[in-house]
This record gives sequence, C-alpha cells and structure tokens, in this order.
Amino acid sequence: MGIENVGGLAIYKILSKLGPRDTTRVGCVSRRFVECAFDEFLWYQFCFQELQLSSPEDLLGNPTPSFKAAYQAWRVSFGMYPWSLVLRVRRCWGRIKSWLVVNFPEAVTTLRKGATEDELNNLEKTLEVKLPHPTRLLYRFCNGQHHVEYSENSESFSESLLGLIGGYSFCGHLVNVYLLPLDEVRASAPFIPELSETNLESNHYRFSYSIRMTLKSEGCIVNGMRFDSCQLYQAHWTIRENDDVVSEIVEENVLGKNPLLHSGERICLSRLCSYKYAPRLH
Repeated sequence: MGIENVGGLAIYKILSKLGPRDTTRVGCVSRRFVECAFDEFLWYQFCFQELQLSSPEDLLGNPTPSFKAAYQAWRVSFGMYPWSLVLRVRRCWGRIKSWLVVNFPEAVTTLRKGATEDELNNLEKTLEVKLPHPTRLLYRFCNGQHHVEYSENSESFSESLLGLIGGYSFCGHLVNVYLLPLDEVRASAPFIPELSETNLESNHYRFSYSIRMTLKSEGCIVNGMRFDSCQLYQAHWTIRENDDVVSEIVEENVLGKNPLLHSGERICLSRLCSYKYAPRLH
C-alpha cells in the first residue's frame, strides 16, 4: 500500500509524534501531506504542549491568524536562544503565573510585559556584564512589576504586599520586595588590579562597587502619599563572596551630602572596598 493510500487519521497520528519541525518538512513531500501538515488542531496541540498556548497569539499577546503562525512567531522571537531552554523557562514562568492566578491574583495585575532584546542588550552594555541566558529569558517573559501605592482603604499593611519576592510588616513598617524592571536599579563591581595585592602572601583584592538608581517619572509613594522627589539618607552595603559576607557598611551621610533625587533623575552610589582572599580547602 502506497503512502498516498494511508488514511488521514493515521497520517495525523504520525505527524503528531514527529513534532513541529519534522511536520513542516513532511509538508514539502506532496499536496496530500501539505493539507495534513497545516491542520489547525495539529498545531494547536504543538502550541499547547510546548508553549501552553490555548489561543493563537505571539509573545506580546497579539492574536495571530493561526496556531502555526503563532508557533512560527515564537520561534522567530527566541531564535537567538536554545529552544529547549526557552521551553524550560516558559514552563517555569507559566507555573509561577498559574500559582499567582489562584493564590495571589492581586499581584498578577502588577506584572509588566516582557523586555525586548534591545533593552537587554542596552542593560548589558551599561553594566558591562553578560547576563546568563535563563536571566535574559525570564525578563523576556516579564520585565518586573509595576509598583503599587499603599491604599489607605486597606485593612492592613499585608493587603499592599504585592511583591513577588516577598514582604512583611511590623510596628507600622512595611517591607515589600518587588521583581524590579530592568530600568530601575543597576549594579556593577569592577575589579581594580592597580590597587590590589595579588601575591600569595597578602591576597588583598579591591573592587569599586556602584549602584545606579532612577526615580520613576511618577515619583515615589509613601503610605499612599505621592512625592515628586526623595532624599537618600542612608546606604547599607553588604558585600558577599558566594554565601560569605566579607564586608558590611552602613553610611548615614550618602555621597557626603544626602542627595535629593527628583522624578526622572538618576544618581550613582559608589564604594571602594577590599577584602583578603582566603583559599578554600576541599
């Protein structure tokens, strides 16, 4: 029996086992296979299995003409990454969002759309670092959270704890840790070889630690009140080597004058630190 005589259901079963890439190749064999390879339900299965898509849409949520077009759009958007890693990060972020929808729906509305490749490249250029692929992919799916002001109508501080990283309150003091967008706080720690002593006897290393921060255009919000500026009065530096704290400094007089930061302005805090490296025995 020739392949042309194989029933449509059998061909569909075969293609569903082949996967998206080989299905596209099979569609080039004959007109019969073209029809089967473009089957909408077949591509719905591919999109749902790999990307958890229940409707045809691209990365930004824009509708596409078909599930096959949606799959192609995703492959093009992430063509610079290993596809298996894209799927792993997608599944991980999907599980986080699914948990939020059920257990923490208030935080879902704070999630921002994913960052673009240009934004990630600009961040790497500014920080002079190379972000790991998983970090880049996470921010491709979600570029942090929108900050939500404290509501005076809330019965407790806990109702305003919408940070994904966690939060708590005590004695009227609110601690709320958001997943920060790329453009809010940036850090770097360049090594200074000219001031370091790298011989075996001393092993003193010096780094210049910098924190760049920008006050958002809408200003800052404290206990429901909006301000167009804020003043930095304390800097707390915790320098770590892996899990070990090698230096911890609290400065009450930031940059020597407690700078006033206005909406849209950017400042950079710097600190020169050194520590002695002690080889670890394994």
